[in-house]
Amino acid sequence: MKLSQALCRYSIAFFLATPLFLVSAKGQSKLTPEMSEMLPAKVMDAEGDKFSRDVLSGKIVGFYFSANWCPPCRSFSPKLVEFRNKNQKNFEIVYVSFDESSAAQLNYMKKSNMKWYTLPYGSLEGNTLTQKYGIRGIPSLVIVSPNGKTITTNGRGDVTSNPNGALASWMQSPNYEKPRDVVDKKPTNPKSTKPAPGNKLPNEIPGPPPGMVNEKELKALTEANQEQAKLIEELRSQNRECSTELGTAKASNAELAKEIESLRKAIASLRSERDDFRQRHAKASEEAATCSGDLAKARKELEAVKQVSNTPFVNGWIYDPDQGWLFTNDNIYPTVYSSATKSWHHYEPGSAKPRLFYSYKDEAWEAWDPIPDQDKGALAKGTNN
Repeated sequence: MKLSQALCRYSIAFFLATPLFLVSAKGQSKLTPEMSEMLPAKVMDAEGDKFSRDVLSGKIVGFYFSANWCPPCRSFSPKLVEFRNKNQKNFEIVYVSFDESSAAQLNYMKKSNMKWYTLPYGSLEGNTLTQKYGIRGIPSLVIVSPNGKTITTNGRGDVTSNPNGALASWMQSPNYEKPRDVVDKKPTNPKSTKPAPGNKLPNEIPGPPPGMVNEKELKALTEANQEQAKLIEELRSQNRECSTELGTAKASNAELAKEIESLRKAIASLRSERDDFRQRHAKASEEAATCSGDLAKARKELEAVKQVSNTPFVNGWIYDPDQGWLFTNDNIYPTVYSSATKSWHHYEPGSAKPRLFYSYKDEAWEAWDPIPDQDKGALAKGTNN
């Protein structure tokens, strides 16, 4: 019995120590260990079909962080599609999705004619790559050598500015290493004609290996990570909305501050003009009491007012047959805006035929009515003042 147990232990030890070779019928080149660590065992295409990550073997890989909801991404993606299709012999894209769902991820790939590969939505590898390369905004294109070394994190800028020479430039990088073939070994032992052993198999199947527990834990962690990724994206979306609202509020406050300052200046100007008008009115009242000529002048002013009151008036705009459309209101009178000359004028209260206006554009007084000979000298005197 002791001899049988010893032989059994020796046989098991010999079995465990004997190397096992995986057989690959096609002799497919495999990814380098450095690249394999970055990717899951399977990658997908736009149809959701899964492929071995070894399809990327020997190529420069661009990890494309993007999403359909991102306008800059939608602008850059067609350029990247064209670049990849032209250089797919030595270059391939792996899409790391920031979309809202797996369906949105695949729809974006189909709509944009993306013939490259993508990671499963919310995968642990995708989150790890995002953290590894410090992705803070999209679109972002990280270029990686077949040996897993980073060539550049500004692939987007290279493709945009130098689409015809970007690939050659990456191959000149010190971090670029020509692909080396890692091929599965073919079996060297021929099929044996030795008959099957006659020992009886156990009736019970053993429990799960320790690795299964780790896989369950890994699955649970992956699901938790996916939930965290969704939460992070929601927080990013809320942050973008808050940033937009804050920017709008700041711009609105700045505009309000300008309007308030402008109104303060307008009020101060109106007060000054009001005080000046009061002084002129008091002086005119005194002169009207002692001078009958002022009464005639007042009557002329009344006629002018009647004429103005009979002209078309629309929301502060007044139409004058000679001057065209003029704008004024209670807040800015006696300041008047002329649509014909596209300039502001100041009306001299009390003047009537000729009505006197000061042109801020020409910086001179001018009459808007025919000037009688006796008034030309007064106008010239006012202009000199």
